[in-house]
Amino acid sequence: MAAVIAAQRAEPLSYGPVGDTAEALPEGWYQTRRTVVLGHGAGVWARALVALRGWRMFEMEWVSLTQDGPPSVGQVVALTSRQLGVWGVHVVRVVDVWERTEADGARRAGFAYGTLPHHAVRGEERFEVGMDPDGQVWFAIRQFSQPSSWLTTLVPALGRRIQDAFVDSALTAFSKAVSA
Repeated sequence: MAAVIAAQRAEPLSYGPVGDTAEALPEGWYQTRRTVVLGHGAGVWARALVALRGWRMFEMEWVSLTQDGPPSVGQVVALTSRQLGVWGVHVVRVVDVWERTEADGARRAGFAYGTLPHHAVRGEERFEVGMDPDGQVWFAIRQFSQPSSWLTTLVPALGRRIQDAFVDSALTAFSKAVSA
């Protein structure tokens, strides 16, 4: 994986609307917006931050992550996933990292990454944790994508099903990590 990451490090992102997971998702792209409530209070918030920085949403049987430390802007990461009995490698670059307190006292932290040429789709994915002013803590995934490989172009519904399965699994993995 180190060789794949090194080879992709200088490559440009494979999509155009960089940063669009922060606001309105771009029209004409497959879009996902999912949120799960993790609990309430400062203890849950602290565990959610640790899970976010530790990439814990990727702790699932069919996905493996190769990364070096917590998310940082410019970091290149390789995801290995198994679909239909075949392993694929997908490379992304972290394009944004944030942690802030809003005027109303709400807290937000997260990161977004964008796809590089060695990926089955092109687009962006955002992982965010938040604590609302009332203390409710949540985890959200937002993404937009279009096919980029021959398989996802020929059978786009398959690509969307795999992405939806990833989001479901990531929400479950993250929830388990925070509740542990």
